[in-house]
Amino acid sequence: MVSGNLQYLKELLFEKGYHIERYEFRLINKIDCLSLVILNNSESNDQKLIASSEKDFYKYISIFFPSIDANGEPVLRRYKSEDRYVDELVFLQDESKQKEAFETVVKSQYKPNPNLENEIKEFLLSKNRSSSEFKSFKSEYYEYTAYLLLSMRDYIKKDHDLRFERPEYSKYCNLVEKILEDAFFTDSNPIKNYLKYHNTIKLNTSDLINRINEEKAYHGFHYKITSPYCPTVNNGQFKNMAKGMLDVYRRYSELAKPFINSLRIAIELGNGVPNPDKNKKYNENCDIIKKNGSYEPLVRDIEPIIRNSESHFNGEIVGDCLIITKDKDGSRTEVAKYKLNDVSLKIFDLDKNLFPALVFGFMLTEMNLLTKVLQSEQYLTILLGIENMD
Repeated sequence: MVSGNLQYLKELLFEKGYHIERYEFRLINKIDCLSLVILNNSESNDQKLIASSEKDFYKYISIFFPSIDANGEPVLRRYKSEDRYVDELVFLQDESKQKEAFETVVKSQYKPNPNLENEIKEFLLSKNRSSSEFKSFKSEYYEYTAYLLLSMRDYIKKDHDLRFERPEYSKYCNLVEKILEDAFFTDSNPIKNYLKYHNTIKLNTSDLINRINEEKAYHGFHYKITSPYCPTVNNGQFKNMAKGMLDVYRRYSELAKPFINSLRIAIELGNGVPNPDKNKKYNENCDIIKKNGSYEPLVRDIEPIIRNSESHFNGEIVGDCLIITKDKDGSRTEVAKYKLNDVSLKIFDLDKNLFPALVFGFMLTEMNLLTKVLQSEQYLTILLGIENMD
């Protein structure tokens, strides 16, 4: 028969939302032991203490080991097998296996699932990380870690080359990295930083890269003549191709929209706003970034009014200028005027500097967050629970 204290403990754990913060055993005599358990409920901010000398209570508590909950917080959870816990802990702390894994990956003798990063993301965001569907993360821990660390090295090299070739790209990258660092590298627990990023930033960088490349291919001819380094460019061509060029700019501005929204969210987090709006209007995002002083260059090529010059305003090409007007009281009022050459420079800067900086800035941040997780004590603790957690 289950003792009253054990029944009460299970009720707190499985029905009332409590978790065990810590426990200790104190010998009463050579035979009997007093078990002391402190439990917390993070939602109600309540704490309870249970003291029991029953043997079933001691036996139940004795195989609670460190774990990490769905929010990244350290907790104690009950494991199915203490022996398995110890054996796998030894396996995950074997430095010789780490060295072997790097050698295997370098020799191209290991090819993981191409969606590995997304699978790890799914694992870390899961509410049931102990599921058997994630068992490969433990059995192939060393190979996964080596592969991702070496992949990041390749991205870092590409970023370094771009910084050397394009000073403006480097400036943009520094700003993006500073914004993301201030927002998401704030906790000593890398799991919490990772979860904060992915629960807040909803960017699919791979999809955006594909869309950017598709736009360049689709608008190849129009894009080519907007380049300030194209030797055939003259005012006549700008006049003839202005509509196509403006279409390129509008589409590029639209592709930048999710990046700009994400940067605004990160800036607000870094400024202490606990729950920034998931989405704001494009011009509001740009205004918030501009108001944060040193970050203003990130939106100097983004002109929402040009992007909306067909849908919300009237855009008219006069000579080598784009004149934007709006209807008011039966007449048209000029609200903005841009040299077409200036628009072409914005397109060129978006393509060569800002878009690569946004892509690499977010990708390297995501990889940096992930590699810190993979090399952390907290991640090993999560792995130990796979297929061995009650």
